[in-house]
Amino acid sequence: MSVSVSIVDGPIADCAGAEPAAGTGVCLTFLGVVRPTEGEKSIVGLWYEAYQPMAENTLRQLCELACGRFSLLSVDLAHSRGFVPVGGTSLRIRVSSEHRAAAFEAMAWLIDCIKRDVPIWKSADFGSEGRRMMAAVPHQALPSVELTNQAVVVAVNISAGGIPKHPVSHALLTFEGLQGDQHDHEKHRRLDRAVSVQDIELLDEIRAEGYVVSPGTMGENVTVRGLGVQRLSPGERLRFESGAILELTAVRKPCFVLDAIDPRLKEAVVGRCGFMARVIAPGELRPGQKITVAATAETIVAGPS
Repeated sequence: MSVSVSIVDGPIADCAGAEPAAGTGVCLTFLGVVRPTEGEKSIVGLWYEAYQPMAENTLRQLCELACGRFSLLSVDLAHSRGFVPVGGTSLRIRVSSEHRAAAFEAMAWLIDCIKRDVPIWKSADFGSEGRRMMAAVPHQALPSVELTNQAVVVAVNISAGGIPKHPVSHALLTFEGLQGDQHDHEKHRRLDRAVSVQDIELLDEIRAEGYVVSPGTMGENVTVRGLGVQRLSPGERLRFESGAILELTAVRKPCFVLDAIDPRLKEAVVGRCGFMARVIAPGELRPGQKITVAATAETIVAGPS
């Protein structure tokens, strides 16, 4: 079994893909090409935004699953990010197998899974009329995360100051916040506002309304799935697998810095910005960690007052 996955800038130039694997009886190639219209309106192309670490891992997982499920010999997949003009190729999948039925079934399955599960979003470029985000689909698969109802960390995000914050593979949570994360404004340099937490389900909802947001775009430090942090209350505590514990302190309010994304965004996200939190117990945070809501009366090592 051979699997090759890549995310490339702009249109995919090499539409042929890798050579077929040894023993191949059928080699099937799919090319996804940007069409000239979206709905009934003409476009000049599509913009693809990818949360790359998660996208690459999810694509690889899907290709490996396809190999096992359909007895494929190889899968070679490339997906674009950035701008792809009309007529350009944005997705190439090449599968090889001993028999044609398996190749066709695998190809259809892969395309459906990619559209549904992979954190790559697209917006249509209407030229002088600007860009419009296309319908988003909620995430169904995450790298290293079991598909259960368990609340999990989706992304850990830091920046040198301001937005966006950028996802990292892991970060140490200290009493002052995430190591390596900086704040431009004094109001954020407080222990009761050390970390911000946001539901990815709400980001998906906001993105479906046409705003270009993804983990870290609006400045949250920890993006979570399956938690419903927006429905929790100040004083409730989040316990992570590493032993790190956060205590929710206040509902997060939209800031003027969101104007850099869209002047309408501040009003659109009221009540959907997540929570601020203080650090009760330090530890390492990374995507895939499970989260439980701890009772506030639980005896825990306290942080600085």
